[in-house]
Amino acid sequence: MLIFRNSDANAVSTVFRAHQELERLSKTFPKGVTFKTQYDPTEFIRATMKETVITLGSALLLVILITYIFLQDWRATLVPSLAIPVALLATFPVMMFLNYSINTLTLFGLILVIGSLVDDAIVVVENCQVQLERGETDPKKAARTSMRQITGAIIATTLVTVACYVPLAFYGGMVGNIYKQFAVTMCVALCFSTFVALTLSPAICSLILRKPKPESERTLWKPVNFFLNICRKIYLFFVGFFVKQGILTLLILGGVGAGIYYTARMIPGSFLPNEDKGVVMADIQLPPSATLNRTHETIEEFRQKVEAIPGVASSLMVGGYGFLGGMGENCGLGIFKLDPWDKRQTPDKQLGVILGKIQALGATLPDAKLTCFTPPAIDGLGVTGGISYDICVEGDIEPAELAAIAMQHAMKFTASPNTLYCMSTYDANTPQLFIDIDHKKAESMGLTSARIYRTLQSQLASYYINDFNILGDTFYVKMQSEKEFRSTIDCIRDMMIANESGEMIPLTSVASQRFTLAPRRIQRFNKMTAAEFNAQGMPGVPSGVLIKEVEELAKELPRNCHIEWSGMSYQEKANQGQILYLLLLAVLFAYLFLVGQYESWMMPVPVMCSVAFAALGGILGLKLFGVSMSIYAQLGLIMLIGLTAKNAILMVEFSKTERESGKSIIEAAKSGASLRYRAVLMTAWSFIFGVLPLVFATGAGAGSRRAIGLTTFSGMLMATIVGIIFTPALYAVFQRITEFFSGASRSNKDAVTE
Repeated sequence: MLIFRNSDANAVSTVFRAHQELERLSKTFPKGVTFKTQYDPTEFIRATMKETVITLGSALLLVILITYIFLQDWRATLVPSLAIPVALLATFPVMMFLNYSINTLTLFGLILVIGSLVDDAIVVVENCQVQLERGETDPKKAARTSMRQITGAIIATTLVTVACYVPLAFYGGMVGNIYKQFAVTMCVALCFSTFVALTLSPAICSLILRKPKPESERTLWKPVNFFLNICRKIYLFFVGFFVKQGILTLLILGGVGAGIYYTARMIPGSFLPNEDKGVVMADIQLPPSATLNRTHETIEEFRQKVEAIPGVASSLMVGGYGFLGGMGENCGLGIFKLDPWDKRQTPDKQLGVILGKIQALGATLPDAKLTCFTPPAIDGLGVTGGISYDICVEGDIEPAELAAIAMQHAMKFTASPNTLYCMSTYDANTPQLFIDIDHKKAESMGLTSARIYRTLQSQLASYYINDFNILGDTFYVKMQSEKEFRSTIDCIRDMMIANESGEMIPLTSVASQRFTLAPRRIQRFNKMTAAEFNAQGMPGVPSGVLIKEVEELAKELPRNCHIEWSGMSYQEKANQGQILYLLLLAVLFAYLFLVGQYESWMMPVPVMCSVAFAALGGILGLKLFGVSMSIYAQLGLIMLIGLTAKNAILMVEFSKTERESGKSIIEAAKSGASLRYRAVLMTAWSFIFGVLPLVFATGAGAGSRRAIGLTTFSGMLMATIVGIIFTPALYAVFQRITEFFSGASRSNKDAVTE
């Protein structure tokens, strides 16, 4: 029995209610009859939610730990530790108001935003500590002074980060639905984080903060402080060098841009990462002439072999119907449920290995073609994972010719080292009985074509007549011959048809029979005759690589044939190249917000240029670890814009203030780097360690978590180690350019006045 939910129903709650109903009905089952759920897609959802909640808790603890290491004061650590749960809890009512559910997408957003939620609170408490270290004795005055200095920077950083995510909320299509939940969840949490940082955090600082102990008295922290001081000196040395080397800084920036361009071109694309959903499916097709009994014998033999594979928990085999071939006596399907994810930690029990073993067993079946596949990453987008497409024909074509084209294409694609298999469900070799009707002779005998076809339908199949109502129920009236009059070919030869005069005319007098080969199922795509294909890549091969190979093979097809994508492959093709526009929109929105904040077209430029280092780090991380450019990796790159700009603003804001106070450009740049070093480092490492559980994710949903975690982790790592060195240098370069042109403009204006 199959149970399907409505499109607007919640999958988990629907399955839960279905189980409750089955438990109730099982009490009335006959003795010895029980029920068992063979395939439940919500098991993957529940396991993913569990893993995601664990990741959320791990990220929260790691962020608090890193904050404590830097602040080295439990009182100071308490401020950001309280800010995170307050901002997170405040997000849930808004999600409920927007009719969002707690799903993997919204939880991903909360995990990724944890590192950002702590940023504003860290900036507040760190600046309050600085005021107390400089001699301020009253925590309340220290909090007031601190907020006067950093309120603008906090608001600016939040606006820039939110500006990066806003375009995602208006992205169309299925990808837009995925991005929208991320974007809205993170923007809401960030806004609450800023509100907490401007209200609750300074209030707590004024109540619990005390003057920090001198560094010499922190005995337990001496190794940590020694290491941090060494890093600070190295950092300031490089900052001091590059702020004086404007040309070299711009050359390095150009090299980073070139590195982004060439490295990004080497990363294969995909729509979604491959996910282990805890089940393997199989489609079995025997020769078209095979009987149902033969199909059952074959699939039973196959079932016993598969259940002996380590990691396979149970199996369900069905004859007479296939996932890809549809209904037919020669078709069968198999659903193989794997052991829970926590019991499949060894390499030999991973999904790819088990899939390969089942496929290899299928090759041992005589006269049977078996195709193994995993469910699509998003239920409903096609039947299988991998890629799916159709070869469509414009105009008329003989079925045998299309079958030959499909077979040749499948053989070429399967021969690729990146392809596990490629198969087509199109088959033009099914034995069929064809009736040739002599229409002219039939007309001369008073038989119309409609009368002949209607008789064939009513006697061999069924013919709908009308409805009738009785006792409040509606019944269909259908006409059909008894079984013994439609079970053999002789029944057709003996068939009699009444002509317009009521005379009974033998069918054999106006028609002849012959056997032929033809498609069992006629396939159409956009009204064109088509052959469906499904292909699975080797373990680790992204779908983008397979799509490119198919497009190359499509050039060898006849002129009247072309490729049309379907399922997730269609979504992937529609999303190709869109990441560039999303990144440009995010940069543009962030830049315009900063222009309004600084009231300058030039000052935001160094902030936006610093994003390049994070983008290069994220792309290098994908390349080094062999991760494809999926929509989750794209989301990670967009996040890096806001995260990197947020830290750069803190430095540029203080450098700008120092410059306005009368310091030289070099001194202002060095001063901003020195003053904000600890705050920037704390916020950066808090985020890096916050996403660390995503990088090492295992179990259900690990593919998507690793994709976005690796992108943001490697990008922020590059921005923290290298990017913050060049942020003051970029400020110095563009500040010189700004003052040069503004100085020239003033000189020209004075000359005109005189």
